[in-house]
Amino acid sequence: MDLIKEINDKYLALEAEIDKKLEKVEAEEIKWERQTEKLAEKLTHIQPTKVLSYEEALMRNTNTLKKLRKRGYVPDPHSRL
Repeated sequence: MDLIKEINDKYLALEAEIDKKLEKVEAEEIKWERQTEKLAEKLTHIQPTKVLSYEEALMRNTNTLKKLRKRGYVPDPHSRL
């Protein structure tokens, strides 16, 4: 009977250990699912690349250069140094 009790105790200990490990795995699974959901949500909010015509691109670049010159990041080609 002692042998059966010893085997039963070992079995219960192993079962408890497996249950703890399973809880950790389940917690990691939930964490991973949340991260996956957040990533999927971010990907759906990414705006598609806008295709500009030549004129639109030229106007955009001109406006960008004006802003950069105004802030002093790019020298004005018409001004003398």
